[in-house]
Formats: sequence, structure tokens, C-alpha cells
Amino acid sequence: MKQIFPQTPSTSTSAVHGHLGRRFARHALSGLLAAAAFGVGACRHATTADITTLAAGSDRTLWESASKALQKRQYAPARQYLTRLIENFPSSPHQPLARLSRADSYFQEGGAENYTLAATDYREFTSLYPSHPRVEYAQLQLAECYFKQRLGPDRDQTNTTKAREEYERFLAMFPNSTLADQAHERANTCRWSLARAEYTVGFFYQRTRQSCRAAIQRYQALLTDYPDYPGTDEVLFRLAECLVRVSRANEAGPALARLLDNYPKSRYRERAERLRQRANVAPAPTASPSPAAARQ
Repeated sequence: MKQIFPQTPSTSTSAVHGHLGRRFARHALSGLLAAAAFGVGACRHATTADITTLAAGSDRTLWESASKALQKRQYAPARQYLTRLIENFPSSPHQPLARLSRADSYFQEGGAENYTLAATDYREFTSLYPSHPRVEYAQLQLAECYFKQRLGPDRDQTNTTKAREEYERFLAMFPNSTLADQAHERANTCRWSLARAEYTVGFFYQRTRQSCRAAIQRYQALLTDYPDYPGTDEVLFRLAECLVRVSRANEAGPALARLLDNYPKSRYRERAERLRQRANVAPAPTASPSPAAARQ
């Protein structure tokens, strides 16, 4: 008698293997994509140069590798290639641009330490290659390194002072440069920052320390050193306040007259009028305001 076995509703063995195979393939593909993504990220943020390239006896190979790394913003390995080129191939035609590129890499990466290192490289470039076509750029970038590190008027002004000096050196060396306008604008920004810092110290002495004599020295120095300072009307008013307070009202007269005559739109005008009346300061002869002062 033929024995009949019941059919089970389960999936066939081949179907099961096919299903598991597809799942495995999906996971494998996901893993490969993740690995590829990690590899791209790691490549983009590479911090170590290729040892084989560093050991190469070719300045051209080092230069090309550094250029590719810079294009990918891989600053650390790029600098390793450039430094090896600079140190091992002093007669290479790539030597000048290698130095400049290393400076640029520090500057582009940013940060106080990198700006300091960039400034050193830019300064060396201008010293070693004074007639190079890129020397104007290097001098301007040297100034920019300090400009990027300047602080507010109530903080240390060392970097602002250095930036101003380097911009003014640029203008003295390259007065007809296409970059002169940018340097002039930056130099003025530094000058106004330094003037404001001087005013901030004077105002601190006047209001916080109640030391008007010390404030007077600061205000007078500011007016002498920065005659075209945009906030001159404010300085004149504060100077007059201090002079009146230390019983030197007659000396306050010229400061108030200069403010009232040269800055008709100043927000200190009404207060200056009241101060002159309260201190019984005789009005000085009026003078026509300069075009620059009249706009303030």
C-alpha cells in the first residue's frame, strides 16, 4: 500500500536560502557604503603625509602631493610635504611658492597659533624674495595675520599696533599696488581701533578712577595723534568736562568751541552748550566747519 505523507506549508529550502542571501547582500552593501563613507571622511581629514611620498627624491613629487592636499584642505600633510621640499631642495624652482603655500595653509586653517606661524613664513618670504611677483601679497597677508588677532578697545592692543605697522609698511613699499586700497582701509580701521582704545582708557580714568588729570592726558594725546578720528567730538566734550572739573574752565573753552563750530550735528552739542553756560566759559570766535566734520 502506498504511504502518503502530508505536504507541509513551510517554504522550500531554496527559497529560504534565497531570502537569507538577499538579507546578507543588503547588510554587506550597507557595510561597504559605510566603509566607503568613512574612508572619504578620513581622507578629507587626513593628518599624516604618505611616507613613500616624503621619502621620494623628487621636489616635483612633493610639490604635486602638497598641492593636491591643499586642494582637499588637508593642511597638516600638505605642510609636511612642503617642509620636506623646503628643507631638502633649497635650489628647487618650487622653493618660493612652497614657502608661500605653507604660510597660506597656516592662515587658512586659522587660530592664534597658526596666525603666528603664518606671519613668520610670510615675513621670511618677503625677506628672501623681495622682487618676487607675489611679495605684495605676502606683505599684505603678514599684516592680515595680526589684523585677525586684534582685540577690542578695552583689551591689549599689541596685535592692532603690529597690523597697522605692517599695513603702513605695505603702503610705503607698494604705493601703486592694486592692493593698496585694501591696505589703506585696513590701516584706518587699526588707527580708529587704537584711538578708541586711548579714549576708553581716558574715560576709565575719568568715570571709574575719578582721575580727571590722567584722563586729560589721554584725551589730549588722542587729539594730537589721531586728528581725523571719527569720534573727535566726543573726545572734545569729555576733555572739556575734565578741564572744568579740575578748575581749568578757561582751557575748556577752545575744546567746546571746536566741538560746537566743527560738529554741528554732534549728539554732544546740547550738552556742550549747557557745560559752557554752567562753567561760564566765554564763546570763542566761530569758524566754518570742515566738510568731514560737518557730516558728523
